[in-house]
Amino acid sequence: MGKRLVIAVGTRFGRLTFLADASSPSGLRMARFRCDCGREAIKRLHEVRSGHTSSCGCYHTERIRSPKTHGATTGRAGTPEYRAWKAMKGRCYYRKNIGYANYGGRGIRVCAAWRHDFQAFLDHVGPKPSPSHSLDRIDVNGDYKPGNVRWATRREQRENTREALTPRPPDCAQPSAEGCVRHRRRGERACAACSRARRERRERSRRRQQTSQAVPVPVEAAVSQELPW
Repeated sequence: MGKRLVIAVGTRFGRLTFLADASSPSGLRMARFRCDCGREAIKRLHEVRSGHTSSCGCYHTERIRSPKTHGATTGRAGTPEYRAWKAMKGRCYYRKNIGYANYGGRGIRVCAAWRHDFQAFLDHVGPKPSPSHSLDRIDVNGDYKPGNVRWATRREQRENTREALTPRPPDCAQPSAEGCVRHRRRGERACAACSRARRERRERSRRRQQTSQAVPVPVEAAVSQELPW
C-alpha cells in the first residue's frame, strides 16, 4: 500500500483551499475545502489535485450566467444573424457543406475582419429585417466583405443569381434573357438553348465539387473546417 499523501492545511487548488480530510463510505479520499466565494464543500481529492475541479461549483455557474462575447446567441442555435454568419462560413470553408462547390469551391471567401468576429459582421449588415430575408452578395462572384453583403428577399436573390445574370445563348428563343428567367419562375420550360446552357453550368459545378473533395486538405485549412468556428 502506498504512502498516504500529506496535504498541509491552507494549500490552494484553484479557488479551493484545503481544510481537512473528510470521511467517505466509498473508499475514495475526500477532503473539505473552502472556496473563494465563502462556501465549504467536500470534493474528491484526486479531482481537485488534477485540476478537474477548481471550485465549489460557483465558477461553472458564473460561466453559464456570463454574457457571450458577442451577446447574440441564445443557447446553441443562436439568433438569425448568428446562424447566418455561421452558415456563411460553412459554405466557404467546410468541404462537406452542401453549398461548398458554389462558394468555397469557386474561391469565395469571408473577409478577415468578419471570419472570426461576429460582432464586426453584425455591425456592418445590421439586424435581419424579416424572416423572408437572407444574406446576399451584391457581386455574385465576390467575397463576403463590407460593401458586398446585404439582406435580400428571395425575389431579389433570384434576380441576382449567376443564372439570371448570365448572358443568354445566341440561339435563345426568348426576346431577352429575362424572358427565360420569367418562364422558369412560372414553372414553364425554358427554351432549349437556355436549358442546354444550364445543364452545362450544373455539370461544371458538379465536376468542381468532385475535384474539391478529392484534393487533400492542408493542415491549415483543416483547422478552419472544425466546428464550431
